[in-house]
Amino acid sequence: MLSCASTNEDQQAKNTLTTVPLSYAKRFTIKTSADFTVLELHGNKNDSAITASFVLYKHQKPNYTKEAYYIKTPITRVASMSSIYTTMIAQLKCEDKIVAIDNVDYYNNTFIQEQVKKGFIIELSKGPQIDIEKTIALQPDLFLTFGMGSPKDDVDKKLVQSSMPIAVSIDHLEETPLARAEWIKFFAYFFNKESLADSLFQITEKKYKDLKTLAQSSTHKPSVLTEIKYGDAWYIPAGRSFIAHLIEDAGGDYFWKEDSKTGSSAQSFETVYAKAKGIATFGLTYITQL
Repeated sequence: MLSCASTNEDQQAKNTLTTVPLSYAKRFTIKTSADFTVLELHGNKNDSAITASFVLYKHQKPNYTKEAYYIKTPITRVASMSSIYTTMIAQLKCEDKIVAIDNVDYYNNTFIQEQVKKGFIIELSKGPQIDIEKTIALQPDLFLTFGMGSPKDDVDKKLVQSSMPIAVSIDHLEETPLARAEWIKFFAYFFNKESLADSLFQITEKKYKDLKTLAQSSTHKPSVLTEIKYGDAWYIPAGRSFIAHLIEDAGGDYFWKEDSKTGSSAQSFETVYAKAKGIATFGLTYITQL
């Protein structure tokens, strides 16, 4: 009887949800009700299956589904593991909510740099691995990181077992720059800043389209090589990635544009060199480590 009652409550909760339309982003979905919001991630490259759900609530925790991750909002202490997320949080006027970041070397935000120097913002990593013990001791309201969509697969097991609220962003899997920029709406729901996010994105969209039109009027299409060799591999943005689209929209000729994949692709130095060496040097973006 209890099981049946729980199932009915879950179904009723799902039936009250309304999907919020998105203009470009395909890797997340927003569904809202009067009492809570559900952010769904679509981490599979070949389909739109839901790989994780985050249920955000302001007052009473809803009974949505056992598989979801529940987070009370608005959050006031966030650990942001990417300068991209931190920048969007700053645009939402929530810089003061940031208590930890990944590596300050990636930041040119003077507020963040000063807060790290003063010890008000904790630096959790200088390399690929974060300081797990320091993160757990910090106990943020939200640990915001990247991966393929599921905290149990993307995050260290110790963090998951600590019951720390964790959200994973997969904005890097989007195929266009505007789709990735629209992720500001995803982050906004954790701070109850939805209206501000909508306004900011409209401004970004207009500026981007204006610049794209300007770039298309140019007859000069400089060839572009990007990224650097990291370890044994050169991670090339695939031909359908947001970086490839960004280069195209900016009036560039990307040397890997024929590739039909999304995300990034690990290539050997020899493969990249063989393909890129024939590109005219005029207008080519050289990476110093080449």
